[in-house]
Amino acid sequence: MLATNSIRVGTAGWSYKDWEGIFYPPGMSRRKQHPLELLARCFDVVEINTSFYGHIKPEIAKLWARIVSDANPSFLFTAKLHRSFTHSPLAAIEPTSAVSIHPNDEDERLAREGLEALAVTGKFGALLIQFPVSFKNTALSTRG
Repeated sequence: MLATNSIRVGTAGWSYKDWEGIFYPPGMSRRKQHPLELLARCFDVVEINTSFYGHIKPEIAKLWARIVSDANPSFLFTAKLHRSFTHSPLAAIEPTSAVSIHPNDEDERLAREGLEALAVTGKFGALLIQFPVSFKNTALSTRG
């Protein structure tokens, strides 16, 4: 059976101090309620921004899934792929291309563990792959 297409609306992240008193109630940081719980009541998807900077820990992925499940059973996460797969370590001084990106075996293992842990929960909706502006559609950027 084919899944029905739907448009999901959400935010890019959830942990922003300047949202307190605007989106989150005042004093949110002192409450025992997790911001994801409130977010899941208003939206049906959120982007995990932190996964670009650090790999998702499997136990944290499972915790996030539990938090949103009670508030919104159809809620999904979009995870941003870790920067080791998209950005050259020298991106500040040279253009990024497929040749200059060097994820290692540990990056692959950690990314897989975190994303698989989220997928097992049924809350993994999409993987966002963000390349830098210096990444161009050229022969240098394709691996054959």
